[in-house]
Amino acid sequence: MAGKHLQDFRVVSASSSTPTSQSTISIASRFDEKTGERIVLWRHIQQAIKNADHVRNGNTFVVFMTDDNFEESSKMQQDSDRSPTIFTLLGCAYRLIPQRILYHPGVVLDVIVEGQERTVSLSSETLGSPRRRRGGGGRRR
Repeated sequence: MAGKHLQDFRVVSASSSTPTSQSTISIASRFDEKTGERIVLWRHIQQAIKNADHVRNGNTFVVFMTDDNFEESSKMQQDSDRSPTIFTLLGCAYRLIPQRILYHPGVVLDVIVEGQERTVSLSSETLGSPRRRRGGGGRRR
């Protein structure tokens, strides 16, 4: 998978604060045209690690990305004048949807799980690898 921008994750139990195994899970990052940053979608993390609660870099909580107002709210109302990835919050602040975290190159991030950890069995393909677009030839096997 040379040349890919893979984010490595380690599953850590919330109750013991220790890794549940020595192995890591890699998820392909994506380039976000709106922010100009490489990101990892939260739903991809949740697909790979079913009881994912949050992400940490050591003892630092990795927050979801927001717009320049740095505000979030549980009361979201879609703004039809904006792109589908941005929603109006209480009429003034914006939260990026779908939820995403910044890509941390060369860092293994901890995914904290509540209860018993369950991971998806990954084949040779990495979760979240960008799909080929039609017209680009057949799929490599």
